[in-house]
Amino acid sequence: MKFTNTFLSSLFLALLSTELVSAHGAMKTPAELAKRAEHIANSRRSLEKCGAKLRTRERLERRMMRRNALVQEFVELKKREAGVDISVNPALRKRDLSGQVVLDSLFPNPPVCVLAPELAVGPFYAPNMLIRSDIREDIPGIELLLALEIVDVNTCEVVPNVMVDFWHCTSLGVYSAFEVEGTAGETFLRGLQPTGEDGIVTVTSIVPGWYQGRTTHIHIAAHTNGTITGNGDYYTIGQTSHIGQLFFPESVIEQIETLEPYTSNTNTRVTNAEDGYYNEEAGTGYEADMDIHFIDENDWTKGVAATMVVGIDTAANHSLEWGSGGGPDGAGGPDGTVNTTTTNGTQAPPVQETGGSTVLSVRGMAVAAFSILTGLFLGH
Repeated sequence: MKFTNTFLSSLFLALLSTELVSAHGAMKTPAELAKRAEHIANSRRSLEKCGAKLRTRERLERRMMRRNALVQEFVELKKREAGVDISVNPALRKRDLSGQVVLDSLFPNPPVCVLAPELAVGPFYAPNMLIRSDIREDIPGIELLLALEIVDVNTCEVVPNVMVDFWHCTSLGVYSAFEVEGTAGETFLRGLQPTGEDGIVTVTSIVPGWYQGRTTHIHIAAHTNGTITGNGDYYTIGQTSHIGQLFFPESVIEQIETLEPYTSNTNTRVTNAEDGYYNEEAGTGYEADMDIHFIDENDWTKGVAATMVVGIDTAANHSLEWGSGGGPDGAGGPDGTVNTTTTNGTQAPPVQETGGSTVLSVRGMAVAAFSILTGLFLGH
């Protein structure tokens, strides 16, 4: 049985690495795979080291207060601009933690907010996005208030002045900024925000939908040592110290997909348990899901609040090529990138000439092959 488990684990990693080759346009060498495995192992050890510090009353209260302040601002804005009354979830109204509260009753083991390992960038990254706290651009969907605490895995301390890059698809599974998606020159559901002195960054968006072969997720990249340009609107990447994906609990996705506009999504969504990237993160001992609360406990359509702690290695520098998986060098079309200009005359991000269909088909074959072989081994 031990041999079987080891073999199946190795097989899945091999299949997944095949997918990553397609997704990134370059073969992973044994040395690169070994380095990545070492990074994941170090992250796990860092999580164990930082666990107590991340769960102190001061840190928990600070996260909760930042999240709830964001919610309160959102509720007041809805009332003022749209006349919408929201009955705020009691969990989002707390201003501090009572001295009598047992912390594990609010944050049971394993902690909801944990350090996250490095994951693949994904096929739809685009640079030169706006620095802004609201990335919706009137795209329809259940509104999402996201608060992340960025922590240095080496010291367990929060990291201020990190520029966090966010990007994800629409409720129908479409990314902006890519010709293959019919969205070249568009910037919706993309943007950057810096962490404050408390290491926390907040952004307003919508709950993403899904595209063929993937579960619902949000891409993030944390940048350091870059330069703010264009009158404070843009950020030139210096060092990329964390690349990852944020996930939603399966129970939350199941509720969201019953609501408009998500019911109009015709793509086949895989569950979290079937998603290779989700399993890669969860399989390292981390809690892969964000901590989620519906803002109005009686009406799911009025928004979602999400929090998570994201660990970064400030000494690391992962290459972040835009649109990984597009062309021969993970850079879009045959000639690399094609620049376009937006309607307001500003330079838009490059467009991708070829898309993620190859990535998704390889991912599907990898998961299917793994499932079949698992059945063959465990069924006898």
